[in-house]
Amino acid sequence: MKTGGGQSKVSMHRKINNILTVIVIGLGSYLLFAPFMPSIDFWVKKRGGFDAPSYAIKTEDKKAVVDIPSDNRLAIPSIGLDENVFESTAPNGINKGVYQRPKTSDPSLGGNTVFVGHRFSYFPNIPAPFYNLDKVKVDDEIVVVWKGVIYRYKVKEIKVVEPTDITVEAPSKDSKLTIYTCTPLWSASQRLVIVSEQITEREAQ
Repeated sequence: MKTGGGQSKVSMHRKINNILTVIVIGLGSYLLFAPFMPSIDFWVKKRGGFDAPSYAIKTEDKKAVVDIPSDNRLAIPSIGLDENVFESTAPNGINKGVYQRPKTSDPSLGGNTVFVGHRFSYFPNIPAPFYNLDKVKVDDEIVVVWKGVIYRYKVKEIKVVEPTDITVEAPSKDSKLTIYTCTPLWSASQRLVIVSEQITEREAQ
């Protein structure tokens, strides 16, 4: 009686089962630990001190040359954040990272500029730049590069609102920056809102 074919099939099934087991364990480990990795990374970097991007460092030396990025950027030095800001009218524009809300102002126009972004994402292709936004404090400085010009803001208000509260995007006579994301962490039940006022005239190089 020939048994080679049967043994070969059993061996193949075992290999497939082993591969599937490894995949399941790996996926389960990722789902378990991924939500905590940004927090661990934050505290490790904080111990060594965050390096603010050069454009976010204010100097009184008027002759100093500042390397201003060609793209729009948002920096929050207190939490080590330095991200591109994307303009888009597409509904999924937020999936690119820090996203300027359509129909709100921009720093060059004054008024209420509104940036949003995800707090957490399991998907590597969908950035979540605002994981640590809850660590921002009143009086922290926020820097925006917009169309080659630097705008500096100071945090004046931190609040939590309902997702239906559209007043956070309301136009304003004052030049301010509103940033919001989902809260609590890993939930979309409410919105964490950071409101900052412009504290310097625009800076260009």
